[in-house]
Amino acid sequence: MTLPASSSISSAQIAAEMGLTPGTQFIVPTNTAVLTGKASNVVWPTDFYSQKGISMHAAGPGEFEGSSGSTIDIQSNAQVGDLAILADMATGSSSAVVPSGWTSLGGTTGTGDGGIAIRLQCSYRILTAGQPGSTITGLNGATRNRKIMAIVRTVLPIAGLTASGWTHDVGGGAQSNKVLGGSLTPNGIIVGFALSQGNVSLNLSGGGTRTLEASNNTSATRALVLGYTKNDTPANATLSTSDGGDANGFSAGLIEFTF
Repeated sequence: MTLPASSSISSAQIAAEMGLTPGTQFIVPTNTAVLTGKASNVVWPTDFYSQKGISMHAAGPGEFEGSSGSTIDIQSNAQVGDLAILADMATGSSSAVVPSGWTSLGGTTGTGDGGIAIRLQCSYRILTAGQPGSTITGLNGATRNRKIMAIVRTVLPIAGLTASGWTHDVGGGAQSNKVLGGSLTPNGIIVGFALSQGNVSLNLSGGGTRTLEASNNTSATRALVLGYTKNDTPANATLSTSDGGDANGFSAGLIEFTF
């Protein structure tokens, strides 16, 4: 076959997977099985792409980063093209903040025990040059700040993404069950965050078969990422949190990728 000059899958991406230069011929001997379920030498670029799949994985030992201040560092081992997702909670008087260059996933405000004010905001961005290892500024509450950032990396460059189903809750107690993910297609992620004054848990039930399940083990800021690729079967995931103190926040939602 001849690698196409343009398609929904770029020739550069196909060439990178095959080790070829765009426009060159890819020859398969007759009746040679090069892909599962493809017994002949008729192989389309989309066959190769779908067989390869998208294997998502965390960015390394520091795939989650937490902070109790108004700023948070983007992990130094993150890379250009990674997806960074930030959950940011402040208590006491605070102003709404979406970090410069980031896109809002929504948020909410409310009160915790004793009437303490709570603000919760989630945002994301695709990292560009100079951002891994840099510091960003988010919410700055009069009494407390909690931040947690997750990094997700894909095998192929992310051409676009769609965020849906995001839900946000704050209050003084445990956050009720949230069911999401049944409409998710492969090449997507389910993300959940729990932030609190003290030790909090983020609990998962269901979610189907997945390529990636990554979580952190810090006490006051919890994160969970479930990643789905071609051969996985997404299903409803039920997320809930424990009561970590006088102020608790919970955010969760879906992100689907195009490549």
